[in-house]
Amino acid sequence: MNIILIGDSGHASVIADNVVSCGNRVVAKLDDKYTGLFLKNCWFGRFLKYIH
Repeated sequence: MNIILIGDSGHASVIADNVVSCGNRVVAKLDDKYTGLFLKNCWFGRFLKYIH
């Protein structure tokens, strides 16, 4: 599993916890407008790549 976290460290634990849960590879821009979308899609096991 590869996790690349970019941006607000305040979101890092939330993203990391959910990535571990669904086992995705993620490049995430940790911005409020992406966090909700990430969490929604993560549960479906999708590959997520956010570039902002």
